[in-house]
Amino acid sequence: RMQGSTSHSDEGWSNLTKGIGTGPWMAPEVEAGSYNHKADVYSFAMVMFEVLAQELPFEGEEVKHSAGAPRALEEARPDTGAVAPEVSEEAVELLLLAWAQDPAQRPSFRSIVRVISTCES
Repeated sequence: RMQGSTSHSDEGWSNLTKGIGTGPWMAPEVEAGSYNHKADVYSFAMVMFEVLAQELPFEGEEVKHSAGAPRALEEARPDTGAVAPEVSEEAVELLLLAWAQDPAQRPSFRSIVRVISTCES
């Protein structure tokens, strides 16, 4: 979505995330306003979780934050126990690295591609 692009149905989300992200997929540093490409790695991890667990991040959890701050600010992450049992350990380890609280600890996309290409299928 382009910044500032809203419709009546998603007006609440655009206000909640200031038009720059969507709650569970938004890296914690985005809310603070100082971020780089590693914020995209965090968002990738949330999409990866959706694929591996076949559920949305934080689905069914009570929202326990105020002022629209993403759950990530509280260092909350989705439950990796929801990931399908046939998913390789390497894929789960990548997921954990990619959603690290500290952006400097997140892998580059080059590293992510390398790991994915070597994961068992």
